[in-house]
Amino acid sequence: MHCNCGGKFLGKGLQNAAPGNDKDCSHSCRAFFALDNLYPRYPEGLFLPGTLKRVEYAVGNFSIIADCPTATDAAFFWATKQFDGSPGQRLLEMAFALAEVRESCGGPLTLILPYADCSRSNSGNCIRAYLRMLETLRADLVVLFDLHGGNYLKHYCANVLQIPTLPFWAKYVSSIRSDIDIVISPDNGRRECANWLARTLNVRSVCMDKRIPYDFTAQPVHNQRAFLFDDEIVSGMTVQNAVRQLVLGGISSIDIGITYAFCSGDVLEAVAKWPQVRSLTVSDLIWRPSQPPCFVLPLAQQLLEKISHDIC
Repeated sequence: MHCNCGGKFLGKGLQNAAPGNDKDCSHSCRAFFALDNLYPRYPEGLFLPGTLKRVEYAVGNFSIIADCPTATDAAFFWATKQFDGSPGQRLLEMAFALAEVRESCGGPLTLILPYADCSRSNSGNCIRAYLRMLETLRADLVVLFDLHGGNYLKHYCANVLQIPTLPFWAKYVSSIRSDIDIVISPDNGRRECANWLARTLNVRSVCMDKRIPYDFTAQPVHNQRAFLFDDEIVSGMTVQNAVRQLVLGGISSIDIGITYAFCSGDVLEAVAKWPQVRSLTVSDLIWRPSQPPCFVLPLAQQLLEKISHDIC
């Protein structure tokens, strides 16, 4: 296939052709589109930048226009807006955008969902319904970032690729701390995540329950250095409650990791104000222009690199 990318590095291959070279490129030219500004940063070096424009009409009607600077043989569509609005509205907007992206690029289309609505559900019926909804979008491949390390969706749909995020967290924690004694789950819903991280880091895990006070006599945390992991934060009450109880139990220090920050900077600042909190890290899967006072883990770029390497 001929393209005019000028021989830039776009994924696996490095083409040394100079700009304007008439020879066909030896690599796949892939476009990257984001549904909204929750992931506005273009992942340089991996994809060609595509743009989406949402045009509003009367009575709530809208259309979406996709544009790519060159012909491509594969397109990647990053849909972060899926957690806003009703399921029907989300589906309609993604369907319009996907149709435009496919027409603009003309090649295989991969739908990337940083956050799956069913990711914390153990119900097979819920998962099957969710996948049937995604199948109506007619993407060639759906990529879901899996919080819990499972492979449950493979039982229901062959064209779904699950990429676990926990290994990236384990690698990050190992790189910044060598003194972690314990991994904390702030509520029962995160138990599996905490257990997996604890096994990987070779430390013990503790699962708390936000509904009842924690019994420190059974599993003491006095003078322990903890990594508290939460998959998502909205109001911050679950994490705040866990930190408060850990402080009462005599915890020495707490490092906090959060994958999805669906909250304002004020919520994060309130969590970080505790003296025992050494660090607060959020990933950029749901990205905000400013997330003080956190360190932002560039998980999106790492996952995009993995997608580019594994399926292209």
